Order: sequence, then structure tokens, then C-alpha cells
Amino acid sequence: MIAALHVLDWGIVALYGVAVVAIATWAKRRQKDSEDYLLGGRALPWWLIGMSIIATAFSSISLLGWTGKGYTDGPRWFQLQAGELAAILVVCVLFLPFFARLNLTTAYEYLEKRFGPRARWLASALFHVTVLARAGLFLFLTARALAVFTDIPVETSILIVGFAAMVYSSTGGLGAVVWTDGLQLLLVLTGVVGSIVLILGELPGGLSDVVDLASSPERNSPTDFDPALDKWPTFWTGLFAYGLLALSVAGTNQQAVQRYLACKDLQASRRAALLSWALGALIVLLTLGMGMALHLKYGGRAIAGDDVFSTFVRDDLPLGLAGIMVAAVFAASMSSIDSSIHSMATATLVDFIERIRKKPLGDARRLRLARVLTLVYGVLAVGAAFYALSQGRDVIDLLLTWLGFLAGPVLGLFLLGMLTRRVREVHALIGVAFGYLVLLLAFTDRLVSVDAGQGPPVTLAAYAGVHGIWAAFVGCAVTFGVACLGAVRSVARNSPDSP
Repeated sequence: MIAALHVLDWGIVALYGVAVVAIATWAKRRQKDSEDYLLGGRALPWWLIGMSIIATAFSSISLLGWTGKGYTDGPRWFQLQAGELAAILVVCVLFLPFFARLNLTTAYEYLEKRFGPRARWLASALFHVTVLARAGLFLFLTARALAVFTDIPVETSILIVGFAAMVYSSTGGLGAVVWTDGLQLLLVLTGVVGSIVLILGELPGGLSDVVDLASSPERNSPTDFDPALDKWPTFWTGLFAYGLLALSVAGTNQQAVQRYLACKDLQASRRAALLSWALGALIVLLTLGMGMALHLKYGGRAIAGDDVFSTFVRDDLPLGLAGIMVAAVFAASMSSIDSSIHSMATATLVDFIERIRKKPLGDARRLRLARVLTLVYGVLAVGAAFYALSQGRDVIDLLLTWLGFLAGPVLGLFLLGMLTRRVREVHALIGVAFGYLVLLLAFTDRLVSVDAGQGPPVTLAAYAGVHGIWAAFVGCAVTFGVACLGAVRSVARNSPDSP
């Protein structure tokens, strides 16, 4: 049992920690001004940015979750990559040219240039709420996972991971974050590939057994073209519903946009975005494959999907690889948390403090304030994790649901700016308000009781046969449609021919 890790395993974990500290120190020495701290001097390598984007998106929870999906459902979740690819292509064609041309620091500066300060502040505030909740959630769930296969208490794990992430993020800035993300991604890939090789070596047919399982009639098909709106996942829900959610994350979330802006030019940012998709598809394929291999290894015995990976690490990993995987879990968590707290610090500084101040900040003071804000958000993320710990699983499920709601209307706001000319700030904000109102009414639990109270309460969307994954799509569509309608009516009222 890994509760008593060998000294070699703990040595690997310690070596990873030393590497993180060294990267942060090196990045700090290279900093010349606040621009280096916030955006890496806008000259970071595109391949490193691509690695950082996917490392940020691929948390320790993804490592556990995708392995569990492969164990229980087979390869069918891989079809979501169609939506991911569509989202990245739209980002490359539509979003990145806007960001590159305007020389931004945050994504939300664009909204002020197009609409006004209220649109910028609203979107940035929603980003802060989303990312802080996400960081706390990942920190808590990572600590809980580590408690399964080490003797580290959950509370201690929260403090260790949170403290480490905030220290190197505040010290080295975005340069330290992206270089550390690259290291963390390589560590995760090493652990996953090593584990797969180990599992395949125990199967009589090796890789062919996994391929046979993936294509067997009793497993779900890797592609499902059923057009039903209440079925998930399918190719169409993956392409449109999940794809729109992915577009919101890749095109409007400061965590991703900040990395595009750190590239030297538009071409480099496009390469980084495409590389992030390719690496993400590879990691999803590997973790789903590992889950299917574990299904064969364990004979399909009943294990909760999220516990499959932890069970494997706890019971079956040999000396050395166990240490790599424990370090990989820490790494996957920190790659999400460091990006979260650094991007929130950047957005707070640029979208609120500097926007509201009448006098510009001196560069030295700007740099100090950015570091302080990074530490503050690190502390808040730790606090959010402890809050989640005190509330139990119910608040986690609720939080995950509501995080998806925030994406659609914000994406609608950006699309209004990029695809329309007559929509003004008032129309856009009314559209956002209607978007969230519809989401509250249609996707909130326990609003409708089936058969006049005889059945379990469901949402209006579920009652109408629409899966919750469509929430972002609905929120975006309502926001866009209402704002455009408001603009048309405004133009009609101001027309010389109107009565």
C-alpha cells in the first residue's frame, strides 16, 4: 500500500519540488519589468505556451476522471474532441486576430473597447468567481485523492499544494508558471505512459486486448450520431453543446487568453492553440486507454469510476513509478491552480485597479502589487478548498453545475462584439441578463415535478428532453439573440420613417 511510500518514491516527489523552485528562481532573475511578470515579455515560445494551455486545462481531477470514464464507458468520450477542435479553429480564425491587433493584457479589455467599462467589469468579475471556485474545487479534490494512496491528511495536502503554487507563481510570474506547466505536463505524460506499459505487460494480448475491448459490442461505440438533445455524450452534443463550452474557455477565459498574448505574434499564438488541442487529444486518448486497460486488468469488477486511478496507484504501482504518479497528481493540480491565481491577479490589476485609478502605477509598484495579488488569490483558493471540505460532496456537484452556467452568456458577449456592429453596451448587457435568467429558469434543479408531484423533481430543460450540457449553448444563444433584437428595435425607433 502506498501509505508507506519507499524513500525512492518520496525522493522523486522531492526532486520535482526542487525543480519547481529552481524554475521560479530562474524566471525571477530574467524579469526586467511588470510586463515580463504578467505576460512573459510577450516572447515565450509557442510550443511552451501550447503545453501550458493544456496543462492548465488538464487537472488532477481530469487524470482521475478520464481514467474512470475509460474504465466504465470505453472510448465514447473521445468523440468530444470534435467539439474541442472546432472551438480551437474558431479561436484561431476569429478571436486571436482581435486580441493580437489590440495589444491587450486581459481578454476583457476588448469588451471595453467594443462596448464600454460595464461590459468589461461584468465579464472580468464573472471570470474571477468562476476561476476561484474552480481552483478551490481542484485543490480540495486533489487533496482528497492524495489521501487515498498516501498518509497525508486532506488538510495538509491542501496547504502543501496551495502554498507551493502561490509561492512559485508570485515569485516567477507567468514565465515560471508556463515553464513549470511544461514540466508538469511531461511528468503527467511520463506517469501515464509508464502505467499503460505496465498494465499492458500484464494482459495476455497486450494492446490488442484493449483495442478488442474498445470495439466490442458490449462497450459503447466510440462515435454516436444520435441527434437526441437529451443524450450525452454523442458526436452532435460533443460538437455543438460541448464545443461551445470549449470555445468559451479557449476564447474568453483569461487563463487561456493570457497565454496567447504572451506569444510574440499572431502566427505563434495560433500554433500554440493548435498544439494545445493536439496534446489534449493525446492525453484524453491515453487516459481513456489506461481506463480500458484497467477494466481488463481488474476483470471489470465494480469500482467507482473516480476511484479507479487511485486504486491502481495504491495497490499496483511498483517502486519509482509510484513516486512519479504521486508527483504527477501534485503537478496536475498545481498546473491548474498556479494559472488560476496568476490570471486572477492579472485581471484584478488590469481590469479594476489600473482602470479605476486616475494616475498610472509606476512599474516597480505595479510589479509588487501583482505579486501581492497572486499571494492573496492563493490564500483565497486555499480557503475555498477548506470550505468545500467542510461542506462535503453535495456542494461540489452543485458547484460543478453552476460553473458551466457562467460560460455561455460571457461567450455571447464576446461574439456580439466580434460579429455585430449596431449592438451597443446596453443591448449587450440586457442580453446577458436574459441569458442568465433563462438558465436559472431552465437548468436549475427542482423547479418542475414530474407527473404533478408523483415523480422526482427535474429541471425544465430535462422535462423538455434537453441535457444540461446544452446550458452554455442556450445561454450564449439567448444573450446573442436578445441583444441583436434590442439593437434592431433601437434602430427602428430612431429611423426617420418610424411613426
